[in-house]
Amino acid sequence: MSTVNYRGGCLCGSVRYEIAGELQQVVHCHCTMCRRHSGAAFLTYAACRAEDLRLIAHPPAPYPSSQGTTRGHCGRCGSPVTFTSDSDTATVWLTLGSFDEPERVHPREHWFIASRLPWLHLDDGLPGWQEFPL
Repeated sequence: MSTVNYRGGCLCGSVRYEIAGELQQVVHCHCTMCRRHSGAAFLTYAACRAEDLRLIAHPPAPYPSSQGTTRGHCGRCGSPVTFTSDSDTATVWLTLGSFDEPERVHPREHWFIASRLPWLHLDDGLPGWQEFPL
């Protein structure tokens, strides 16, 4: 594995990870599932290649949130950490809030804005997709 570019983990520190390589995508997701998983108006995820991710403490506890998708959270404190999909096993999505230095990462898009909460106004100039971009 090459140089570590990012580090992160959960609230209590039980789940810790390192990412070598560059992030593939950073998005704000407004879908209902992400809102429920995070307890927030939207969830920001950063994607990395699975081969660039190294878990250095406990792995996230898996939760099969829908067919073909698994969300990972800390089994101790409950912090949301990961999202994976059977349709793209080469990619792991990590919650930006779990990064040690989230200010270094800049979101690039909004996904599922058809599901966004009506009181949330998007004026950041980022492109938005009604659903998942194809």
